[in-house]
Amino acid sequence: MQSIPQGGVCLIVRKFSLVEKDVDPDQFQQITQCLEKTAEDDYIAIFGPLKGGNESMDMQQELERLGLSYLDDFYALDLFLPSWLSVAFAFRPQ
Repeated sequence: MQSIPQGGVCLIVRKFSLVEKDVDPDQFQQITQCLEKTAEDDYIAIFGPLKGGNESMDMQQELERLGLSYLDDFYALDLFLPSWLSVAFAFRPQ
């Protein structure tokens, strides 16, 4: 189970998509280097929280330019939670 970071939008990337879509690892690293990777396992990488709506939209556009598709390959989760609540999730293979 992975926990979602508090305080804004986070990007969840399905790591197999990077291989499946033949995404250049150096380009992916360059795009995500300014983001905090808050969790990672064999299946997903979580970045965030992102600052403001523009950063989230910019990152989504950059990932799409690499050939990734929103929903199928990555997801932007905009979930503000009070400090007393946390949400966790797990990758579900299809």
